[in-house]
Amino acid sequence: MSPRHLFALASLVSLGCAPPPELTFTPDGSSWAKPPPVLSGPRLTLPRIEQTTLGNGLTVYASSRPSSSLTRVIFADRAAIDEGGPQAGLAVLTSTALEYNFRSASDPHVHGPAVLGHSFRGGADADGTFFSYTVAPESTREACATLGRFVASGALEDWAIGQARSMLDEHRDDERGDNFTLIDRLAARELFGPTNPFAESRFGTKEGIEKITDDEVRRFHDVRYHPTQSVLVLVGPAPIADYFAIAKESFESWRPTTKLEAPATAAWAAMEGTLRSAIVGLAAQRASATVTAVLPASARGAPDSLACELTASLLEASDSPLLVHQRRATDSGYYTGAKCQSSRAGGMLELELDTAPEQLATTLEAIEAAVVHSHTPASAEQVETARALYLGDVARITATNSGLASVLAAQFCAGLPLSDLSTLEARIQAITATDLTRFAQRYLDPANMVIAVQGKRPELEATLARFGKTRWEDQ
Repeated sequence: MSPRHLFALASLVSLGCAPPPELTFTPDGSSWAKPPPVLSGPRLTLPRIEQTTLGNGLTVYASSRPSSSLTRVIFADRAAIDEGGPQAGLAVLTSTALEYNFRSASDPHVHGPAVLGHSFRGGADADGTFFSYTVAPESTREACATLGRFVASGALEDWAIGQARSMLDEHRDDERGDNFTLIDRLAARELFGPTNPFAESRFGTKEGIEKITDDEVRRFHDVRYHPTQSVLVLVGPAPIADYFAIAKESFESWRPTTKLEAPATAAWAAMEGTLRSAIVGLAAQRASATVTAVLPASARGAPDSLACELTASLLEASDSPLLVHQRRATDSGYYTGAKCQSSRAGGMLELELDTAPEQLATTLEAIEAAVVHSHTPASAEQVETARALYLGDVARITATNSGLASVLAAQFCAGLPLSDLSTLEARIQAITATDLTRFAQRYLDPANMVIAVQGKRPELEATLARFGKTRWEDQ
C-alpha cells in the first residue's frame, strides 16, 4: 500500500507503512458469489418526451403519463450555480429567498388556493438552481403561473432574504451531524482542492453569508436567472400540448433587462493528473467503522462518464472483490456500495463499506486490492451484469414522474442533449471490457485515492497509524 496523508487536527507526523498481504480473488465457488441473472432484451423504456423552446429562449421538456395522478414540475437554471469561494452559499441563499416569496404567494390568505403545500423545494449546487414541486393536475396552471411570476420578477422582499439566512443556519447545523456529508467534503478537498464545490458546503459559512448584502442577493438573481439558461420540466397525466401551453402562458413574458453574467466555472472539466491521497480519521460514536474511498473520475457528460458508472456497478456487483471481502469479514450484512458523483465541476468514484473495527485493516487492504483488480479485464458476463445493474437503476428512477423530471433537469444543466436519454441503452451496450479497463487504468490509481474512516477514535487510531499520516476531525 502506498504511503498516505492522513488528516490530523494538529501537526502531521510521518509514520511507517507496512506493505499489505497480497490479496487475490479467483472466480471459483469459494471466493466469488454467483452473479445475478443477466437480463436480456430492452431494459430501459422511457415515455414519450418532447422539447420546445419559447420565444425568450426558455427550454421546455414535457412528458405525458395518463395513468399518473399528480404532476411533477421542475424549474432549473444552470447559470445560477454555487461557485464557492468568498460568496459560497449565495446561490442557495437566493433560491431559498425566492422559495419563501413563492410559498407566501401560494398561501390561501395571500393568493387564492394553496396549490403547493409543503411539496415545493428550492436549492442550488455546482450544476444549477432547482425548484421542484408536485401538484394536482388541476393546479398545474396556477402553480406554474406563480412560479413564473417570481422567477421573472425576482421579487425578493427583505423578510424573505432574512428568513433564508436563518434557514441556511439550520441547514449548516444539520450538516454538522451528517458524517457522510462531512467525509465527502473532506475527501473532495484532498482530491480537488479547497475551492472546488464538492469541497465546500453549498450553504456557505455563517460569517460569509452575513457579509452578503440583500442587494447582492437581488443582483445575483438579475444576472444569473435567465431564460436562455433555464429549463421547465413537466411530467404528469395531461397531454404534452397542454404542458407546452401552460409553459408559454407562465414564462413567455419573462424578458430580462439585465445582461446575463455567465459563471466562471461553467467550463470546468474532470480533474486529471496525479492527485494527493489521504486517509481521514473521523471520530464519531459508532459501534462500527464506515470506510469511504474516493477516487477522481470523469465529469458529468465527459466521454468516460458512462464507463465510470459501469465501473461502479462492477464494484457493487455480488461477485466483486469488495463484497467477497465483506462476506468473509462478517455475517452481519454490512452495506457495501459504489457510486459516481459527477457535475460540471469534476467527478468522484466513491466506495462505501461498513466494517467492524477489528476488521478495519483488512477492509482497507481489500479496498486497495479491489481498485488494483479493476485494472484486470472483466469477463463478458461481468460486464453484462454491470450493464443490467446500471440500466436497472435508471429504469427505477425514471419510472416515477419525480425521477424522470429530475433526470431531464439534470441533463439540461449538464449541457447534455435530450437525445442522450434515447440513446443511453445503446451507448451502455457499446461499452466493452476494454473500455472499462482503460478507464480504470487512467483514473483508478490507489496512489490518488482518498480514504475516509468514521468511527470511535480509540478503536481505530492504532490501525490507521499503520497506514500513514492521519488527520482527525472530532465530532
